[in-house]
Amino acid sequence: MDHLTHIVVAYKVLDVCCCDKRAAIYSLLPAIDREPAHFHRLYAHIIHNFPAILKAALKVFAEQDVSLNENSYEYKRVAEDKDYFLGLVREALAWVKDKSILEPSSDLLSAGISMLSHIYIDTFNNPVQAFLPESVYASGQWDFWISGPLISQRP
Repeated sequence: MDHLTHIVVAYKVLDVCCCDKRAAIYSLLPAIDREPAHFHRLYAHIIHNFPAILKAALKVFAEQDVSLNENSYEYKRVAEDKDYFLGLVREALAWVKDKSILEPSSDLLSAGISMLSHIYIDTFNNPVQAFLPESVYASGQWDFWISGPLISQRP
């Protein structure tokens, strides 16, 4: 269900920003680091790595003619996850009710905003070190966890 949440939130963020809502699929890109497992949340969740990942994704999903190494980790993982991500977007149709999301956008700005929305949403369920290597500090919704409704209701 988490992946569907990312698509729906990205769709809404793109709409509010007057960007191409068809870029909602790119919100799934930080999930490419599920394999290998030791990379999870340690590679594709780092903003510094976004350009290479976005370049690969625009080639795979929007068939943009971009120069890249097709043996790169980013390209291989995006290509491997293409059908999986498209399947998730089809599931998200029940929520967004906009068939245009089945045709991924080629707009780099919209794709980048969509991908960044994933990192923002993740800060609500765990800390994310999105700013490595420039900063080692994790970003998280600390107040949400510390003073949230469940904690404040304790006797």
